Amino acid sequence: FGGANLLDAMATSEGGSAHRSEHAPFVRDDQYGVMGHAKQGLGERIRLGLASLVLFPSRLFTSVVLLLAFYSVCVVFPVSSNVNRVALSLLARAILLVIGFVNIRVHTKGKCHLWKSVDSPAAGVVSNHVGWADILILCWLFSPSFIARKATTQTPIVGRVSRAMECLYVERAQEREKASRSGAAATAKPSRKGGLAEQLQDRMKRSSGEKGGRPVVIFAEGTTTNGDFILPFKSGAFLAGVPLTLVIISYDYKRVSPAWESVSGFRHLLLMLCEPVHRASVTIMEFEPRQNESPQSAAARARQMMVDEAALTPSSATF
Repeated sequence: FGGANLLDAMATSEGGSAHRSEHAPFVRDDQYGVMGHAKQGLGERIRLGLASLVLFPSRLFTSVVLLLAFYSVCVVFPVSSNVNRVALSLLARAILLVIGFVNIRVHTKGKCHLWKSVDSPAAGVVSNHVGWADILILCWLFSPSFIARKATTQTPIVGRVSRAMECLYVERAQEREKASRSGAAATAKPSRKGGLAEQLQDRMKRSSGEKGGRPVVIFAEGTTTNGDFILPFKSGAFLAGVPLTLVIISYDYKRVSPAWESVSGFRHLLLMLCEPVHRASVTIMEFEPRQNESPQSAAARARQMMVDEAALTPSSATF
């Protein structure tokens, strides 16, 4: 039962309009449609076939080489934040150029700064989340830390890179259960005191106002959307009560959407790398906490600021 047929069935069944509204933020609306397998004309099939033989392997190879170059920087300068941040920004922009993001429009509002400004007061970057290209754009602009699974530290290459980026780690319930069953929990080294929320607050309070401080990126929606909607924000990014940078990333597309929704990872990578040119725009705003404002109220206010600025459609979906 194909993805498109499933959505059609939901829309025509009893209560289908409610289902359709609920799932609207997660439906692809580009030329390749749900699952990235919509039927294409002969000309487009020929174009994709040629691009998969030329553009895809060349872009993938060049991107991997650039990633390995950054890994080398992390090996040579494992604790040098400044060196790593400059290298990460250059790497991210180089990969974006390689995969077709030649022109990315960046608009700043208020007193917000990019990471290159030592006067930037923001300890966190709150962004909407559309797909993996967001991460490259944020790395280029802010060279930040991210929140990653604890198991990432054990992944070859990626583990060292994530530590050099000073990422925060969260241990998922499945990983804790697996460790408990294997007996690893009894022999493992004690974890850093406090859960993720406490670690995040501590990091943000320490780096707030610090010259050259490395911000943490938080995708407050907790998942990706198709880029036309914005979901309710989790309050974790607002617990510390410090200034934040709000980022809205949007993409101008017709044939291939950068949204990583209802499509397999490899299919999406193939379509993205076979598209000659991608277009994106980024709006950056400052967010100042208010006295006695609860984290939940701050999260709702930040979300509304992004809705008003980018005309995003609010959705109550919480997938």
